[in-house]
Amino acid sequence: MVAAGIAAGLLATGGGTASADVVKLSQKYTCEFPIIGADPITINIEMDMPKTMKVGEKVPAFPVTAKTEVSARAAKGLGVATARSLEGKATASVNVHRPQIEQPLKIEVPNDVEKANIPSPAAAFTVNSKGESPGDLLTWTKPGKASFDVVGLDLHDMIARNSAGEPVDLDTGEPHDDTKPDTFKAPCKLQDGQPTKIAEMEITDGGGGTVPTESTEPTESTEPTESTEPTESTEPTESTEPTESTEPTESTEPTESTEPTESTEPTESTEPTESTEPTESTEPTESTEPTESTEPTESTESGGGGIPYNFDLKGNSFIKAANGNTPLSGSINTLYDLDKGTFTADLKLNPTTGSFSILGFLPTQTDIKFVQTAKTTGTLDETGTMASHSEMDVYLTSVRPFGIPIGGGEKCKTTEPSKIDLKGTNFVPNKGGKLTTASYKLAGLNDQCGMLGGIISAFMAGDGNTIDMDLTYKK
Repeated sequence: MVAAGIAAGLLATGGGTASADVVKLSQKYTCEFPIIGADPITINIEMDMPKTMKVGEKVPAFPVTAKTEVSARAAKGLGVATARSLEGKATASVNVHRPQIEQPLKIEVPNDVEKANIPSPAAAFTVNSKGESPGDLLTWTKPGKASFDVVGLDLHDMIARNSAGEPVDLDTGEPHDDTKPDTFKAPCKLQDGQPTKIAEMEITDGGGGTVPTESTEPTESTEPTESTEPTESTEPTESTEPTESTEPTESTEPTESTEPTESTEPTESTEPTESTEPTESTEPTESTEPTESTEPTESTESGGGGIPYNFDLKGNSFIKAANGNTPLSGSINTLYDLDKGTFTADLKLNPTTGSFSILGFLPTQTDIKFVQTAKTTGTLDETGTMASHSEMDVYLTSVRPFGIPIGGGEKCKTTEPSKIDLKGTNFVPNKGGKLTTASYKLAGLNDQCGMLGGIISAFMAGDGNTIDMDLTYKK
């Protein structure tokens, strides 16, 4: 996504110094964005930098410009969230290496990220930014070679706006700032092997300013340390020869008796750990194969392709043959592949009770249970158009005209799954939206529904059923 004129900002042309040359640096970062996840950016920094300055000169504030290349993937992710423009702030971290001083001076360079329009259909785009290094923080004290390295970047106070100019709330997942719901942050990491040095500068002697350091010669007055010759009197230390008596330490040879540690060979007896082979009996874990449905997480390897979005749902289904309605509630947990514009999901509908009319006049309460038979799949593009496909078995666990049970049961269900296709527009992944279906079919019931199962089936099965539901994003 974005980035920002980073810059290693720094430097300056000290008044009256040599003429400046243009210096440039190109770097690649990976930034963590809400909704989009990890995504690469490329920053091209440019500024004027003098080749030389003098000892005693201060480095004034100096303007920096940068162009940041943003990926088409980022444009798509922003577009899906209804964002049409982007702006904000960025702070670059710079290390100044001063002559004859080992510790670098760390400087933060603030930048303004200028407003940029997000292309639709999605395409790569460029964001411009401007910044200025903080002035009067550095005065050259010693001659030699100085260098400047851009070593980090953070994007913050970023604002995405919709076509009406209103902030788009991207405050979902991490990273985000709960205190500023209209803005987001995106910490960035410099990719391995990237250059950091933007410039070098020669600091010349400005007229003996560093001479005082030579006054440190008085340290030669430490010659009196020669008076330490009396330390020769320490010869008595030769009396320490008795330390030779420490030869008994040779008696420590018994430590060779530690050879019994070889007896530790029995640790080889630990071979029985091979008996752990029974762990192969854990093969039943293969029954966990359904976890393979989590494979979509592999899409995160492509740079954050798999993005989780979870929703609560509420709605209603009209059953045409029974001339009645069934309230719907539950949840749907999705994994959205931004690169492909597709998603897979686990759909869970809570058990419910529908109110119908059998034979056109018998008010009947029917307890219904839904069981997903395959992953819900679908698409979502940057225009907010969503389409999904679900397949579910429908169970009628109890059928009660006038409150009197006449059929149904835990094994009473449709003979084949119902295939439900839902569509919606203006759907925003971190908010939600409305989905509807023009029609879906309920198959007939199996033979596990009681003596009146055939009649019940006749008044439930058929086409022309509809669903309306609202999905609400949940963090």
